[in-house]
Order: sequence, then C-alpha cells, then structure tokens
Amino acid sequence: MKWDSDEWRKERDDLLLGWFGGDREALSLMHSLSDITELWDDLIDNDKLLTHDDINAAFYTALVVLPNNPFWCKHRLFLTPIVITAINSWQDANRLSTGTRSERALAYTLRNLDIQVVQAIVFITQGYPRLRELSAEIWTYFGANQDDIDTWLGDTT
Repeated sequence: MKWDSDEWRKERDDLLLGWFGGDREALSLMHSLSDITELWDDLIDNDKLLTHDDINAAFYTALVVLPNNPFWCKHRLFLTPIVITAINSWQDANRLSTGTRSERALAYTLRNLDIQVVQAIVFITQGYPRLRELSAEIWTYFGANQDDIDTWLGDTT
C-alpha cells in the first residue's frame, strides 16, 4: 500500500483510533499535527509545490484548530515538551541527513521522533502497560515501514 494514499490514511486512522482507545479527539489532534508538520517539512525540503490554500489551511490549523482541540487543551502541559523535542529532533535530522553515513543513520530515526507523540497519547488514553504492548508496533508502522533504511542511507546497489 502506498504511503499517504487514501487506503493508507484509512488504515492509519483505524490503527490510531484503536491505539487511542477510540478517542476521536486524540485522533483529530494527530490529524492537526500531521497537517502542520507535513506542510512544514514540504516548505523546508522545497520538494512539493504548495498552493496558497495549502499554506493557509496549515496556518489555520496551527492557530485555530489545534489550540481548541479538546484533547490538546486537556493534555497540553504533558504533550508540549514532547512536541518541542520532536521538532528539535526533526531539525537536527534535516541538518544531519547530508552528513556522514553515521549521521544519516541517526537522522533516519530523529526525523520520526514525532512518533513519541503517538506513544504519549497511547499512555494518556490507555496507560503504561498498553503503551509497552504497542510501542514497537508503532515504531515499525510509522518508522521502519515508511522508508527502507538502506535506500534512505544510499546503501542500495
């Protein structure tokens, strides 16, 4: 299944909703964060033609939708430091992604530390035992299955 296709998005949403114990406000929060960060990444990478509507929608989401999401409002003090470190790690990944092989390998993981937001929501909605049950599955789904590390590192023949 192609990443970011309608089919993939449905599968992703079904998984997230299950992982979040059916909490639709948590799922909506992840949609908002995803919309914002995907556009941010496209702006930095300059690898996708963005329309004014794309940019306006992401800023509206950042300034209006996300701050008013009930799940965010209730848990923002817990989630904000995780979002900050995910942003910081993604910025480090962008810098390291053109470095040595070791730096690129580190960047491969750093660019996906937003996965920890998903894990934090699992913790909030389901508790630590459930987080431990799902943690590796979450990393595999959003990290390892998204891109082949050998291809990402340029190690393919």
